[in-house]
Amino acid sequence: MKLLHSLFKFSLAVTWIAIAPRPAITQTNNQSDITGPNPIEIAVPTTPPSAPAVEQTNGKIGGATDQRTAKVDRQSYETRLQTVNPSQAVALQEAFQAQQFSDYTGIPLYGEVPSAEDIANILDNIWQQTGEKPGFIHISSQTDQIELFLVVPQSSDKVTVSNSLTAQSSSFIIRETVPDVANKELLSLVRKFQRDVSKKRNPRRLLQSSQQLYQWLIAPIEDELKAQGIEVLVLSMDSGLRGLPVAALHDGEQYLVEKYALAIVPCFGLADIGYTDIRDTQIIAMGASEFTNLNPLPSVPLELATIAGKIWSGKYFLNREFTVENFTRQNQQQSFGIIHLATHGEFKPGRPENSYIQFYDRKLTIPQFRQLATELGWIDADTAPIELLVLSACRTAVGDEMAELGFAGLAVAAGVKSVLASLWYVSDAGTLALMTEFYSQLSQAPIKAQALRRAQLAVLKGEVYIENGFLYLSNGERMPLPPEIVSQSNLDLSNPFFWSAFTLIGNWN
Repeated sequence: MKLLHSLFKFSLAVTWIAIAPRPAITQTNNQSDITGPNPIEIAVPTTPPSAPAVEQTNGKIGGATDQRTAKVDRQSYETRLQTVNPSQAVALQEAFQAQQFSDYTGIPLYGEVPSAEDIANILDNIWQQTGEKPGFIHISSQTDQIELFLVVPQSSDKVTVSNSLTAQSSSFIIRETVPDVANKELLSLVRKFQRDVSKKRNPRRLLQSSQQLYQWLIAPIEDELKAQGIEVLVLSMDSGLRGLPVAALHDGEQYLVEKYALAIVPCFGLADIGYTDIRDTQIIAMGASEFTNLNPLPSVPLELATIAGKIWSGKYFLNREFTVENFTRQNQQQSFGIIHLATHGEFKPGRPENSYIQFYDRKLTIPQFRQLATELGWIDADTAPIELLVLSACRTAVGDEMAELGFAGLAVAAGVKSVLASLWYVSDAGTLALMTEFYSQLSQAPIKAQALRRAQLAVLKGEVYIENGFLYLSNGERMPLPPEIVSQSNLDLSNPFFWSAFTLIGNWN
C-alpha cells in the first residue's frame, strides 16, 4: 500500500447525519490507494445529469466543476459519535473533519474514509520505515464532554474489530471520555491560553491554564502512550482547538514537547504521509526584509543566506527577486523538495480568500497559491512532491475557527506534504534562531517532527541563545546578528512565546 493522500467518498446515509447540500468546486490534488472497509458514509455528492463524470487518473481526481457536496449537522454528529464503537467513531470523525475542510475551501473530496484499521496499519508501516513510533489522536469537543481516541500502530494481520456498538476498545484503538467539560468552558480556556502565550506572558502565569488543558486533552490517554512507547503524537483536533500551541501544554513537570514530537493534521485521510529521506533535497528560499505597508523583517537576508547557502543545498532570492513571477520561473526550471518563504503571512477570519502569503510584489491569497501550485504541477502524480513548505513569519487569528481551518489545512490546500508555520508572529531574532536550528537538526535527523522537536528543545533549554549581538546554535556555531536586530539581543528564548508558535502541519515523517 502506498502511503499517499487518502480520498473521501461521501454517499447517502441519512440515518447517520442530516444533510444540507451546497455548490462546490472540484478537488484535484488528493491521492489514495486505501481500499479498506468504509464503515461510515455521512453525506452525498449530488451530480446534476448535465455534469461530466468524475475522472480519475494515476490517483488524481478531475472532472466536474458544478458538483454539490453535503454539509453535515453538528448535533447529529455528536449524538452518533457517543453511540458507536471506537472504530466507527474514528471513521465518523474522519468524515466530519474532512467535510468541514471541504465546506470551508469549496473543494469536494472523493475516495474512501480511512477506517481505524487502515490508520493502525499505516502507522505500523511508517513506524517500520522511520523507527519513530507514531500515535494518532482525535480530539472531539462535545457539548458537555470531551472524546479522545488514540489509534496506535498495528499490522493488518493483527487487526480485529468488534462489530458491537458497545465495544469500547480493541488492541489498536483506545477511547477515553472526559465528562463534565462543556465545549464553551474548554474553548474559553483555550483562547485564554492562546492569548497569554502569544503575548509573551511569564511562563509561570501560563501554568494554570496549560496544566488544566493537559489534564483534559492528554492525561486521560497518557498511560497508554507510555505503555505503547509512542514517540510522535499526530493530532486531529476539533473546531476551536486547531490553533492551540500543543507543544506548550504542561503536566506540572514537563512541557508536552519534552516527551513527544508533534504534528497537526486536518484529519488523517487528508495527510500525505509517505516517508522520504529529504537530506539530498534541494531548497529554494525566498523572502523580503522590506515591505511597503508591513513591518520590515531585517533578519531575513541572514536567514535565507544561512539556510540555503550554508546548511542546505539550494538557491535563495531576496526582496525584488521575491516575486510571484520569479517564484514561478524558478520552480518551472528546477524541482525543489523544500520551499522556504521568509515573509509575512496572515490566516484571517472568513473565507480562504481573506488569508494570504505576502510576496515582494503582491499578496497571494491561499486559493491563488493553490492555483499556482496546480500550474506548477505540485499535485501531479508523476512529479516529485513538495516535501516541506516553510512560512517563517506568518500568524493566524487567535480563536477564530475559520482562520484555524485555513491554517490547519494549508498543506492540503497548497498540494504539499508538510507545512511548518507559526501561529503568531514571534520576532525577527526568535524566528531566526528557531529556523536556523530546525534546518540544522533536519540535516542530521530527517524526520520533520523530530527535527522540530529537537530545535524547540534546544531553544527551550538554552542551547540556542542570543547574546551580545550573536546567535549561538546548539552545535556551538555562532552567527553575528544584523545591526537592525542587535537590540533584540539577550532575549529569553526559553519563553514558550518563542518556540511553541511553530507547528508542523501534515506529513510528520
